[in-house]
Amino acid sequence: MKASFVTLLLATLLSQSAFAHGMNKAGPNGGYVRMPGNYHVELVSKEKAVIVYFLDMMFKPIAIDQASVKLSLKGDKSFKTDCIKEAASFKCDLKNESLKNYKEVTLESTRDGKAIATSTYKLPLSFM
Repeated sequence: MKASFVTLLLATLLSQSAFAHGMNKAGPNGGYVRMPGNYHVELVSKEKAVIVYFLDMMFKPIAIDQASVKLSLKGDKSFKTDCIKEAASFKCDLKNESLKNYKEVTLESTRDGKAIATSTYKLPLSFM
């Protein structure tokens, strides 16, 4: 009886923590959320571009003044690009590439001069 209760308790706690950072639903900009460090990164797929937003723990936009993003696509071939800072996001130009030709997107982000944080998204994109 005690072992069953402990197993049930652990299953409940672990399932909630797996989705605690918004990976199971769309972010505020309709994108896919990961938490590479003490902030969230939201990836929004557009035609021929990827838009990246930085969000705080409450999924509110945060300043990107001293931030940077690099995007890598992996599959049968690889593609890398630096992302351009816009007013409240980063735009990663895919240069006529399509996400459907790849298996994985990796974002390397820095914020406020901190170490590089990596966010990985399996393709095709889906909510976990």
